[in-house]
Amino acid sequence: MESFLRILIILSIFLVLYCESPSPDKYLFQGDILLNNDFDIWERNAITDEKLRWTNGRVPYLIHPIYNDKEKELILNVMNEIENLTCLRFVERKEEEDYIGIYSDSGCWSELGRNGGLQLLSLEASVCLSKGVIMHELMHALGFYHEHTRYDRDEFITVHWDNIINDLMKMNFVKLPHHKMNYLEEEYDYFSVMHYTAWAFAKDRHPTLSPIRPGFTHKSLGIGQVIGKLSEVDVRKINKLYEC
Repeated sequence: MESFLRILIILSIFLVLYCESPSPDKYLFQGDILLNNDFDIWERNAITDEKLRWTNGRVPYLIHPIYNDKEKELILNVMNEIENLTCLRFVERKEEEDYIGIYSDSGCWSELGRNGGLQLLSLEASVCLSKGVIMHELMHALGFYHEHTRYDRDEFITVHWDNIINDLMKMNFVKLPHHKMNYLEEEYDYFSVMHYTAWAFAKDRHPTLSPIRPGFTHKSLGIGQVIGKLSEVDVRKINKLYEC
């Protein structure tokens, strides 16, 4: 009887997730970070605010049953890869108050860091189920911003503003303010899973991002990470943030 009631509770939670898109009081920052309209974006930084980190590196989650077995296995495999390189542990939610609800809404996006209670992470089944996208959105849920928006990025990459498809997409390349950010004493990481590729939101075959590094071009360096593999710097940042 107890197990049957638990199933009913889980299904009721997922019914809410399935039927409701993000409420009107929320918006997407930089294309895939879900925030409240009345929240100061610069204050949502798990690296500087311990309250936004997952307690003891333990991340409860529920995966919506809309995903088939193969899709669910892919999501779990990405979680396992993160676990194998860090001290983080993703655990299926039982009674935890704070947890991630992974479901298929419109697009690929996540809330930033631990928000308290149920927080959403969307992986649209027909669009977002690749290792790179899943890992990228999970990193947002762990508290990480985009690497190419670091305040010091102009020392490492050139943004070709004229080749970004429209003004709205240009918001995805806006730098974060120095005084609000902390990069855990790590170098700029061209290979981060949180770095856009060279042709992100490009109008044509020319890049929107080019590395500033002797001997490299956007083609030879291969900036950005789309195959779903944490870089060495990504791993160090997670382990520093969660004190592994």
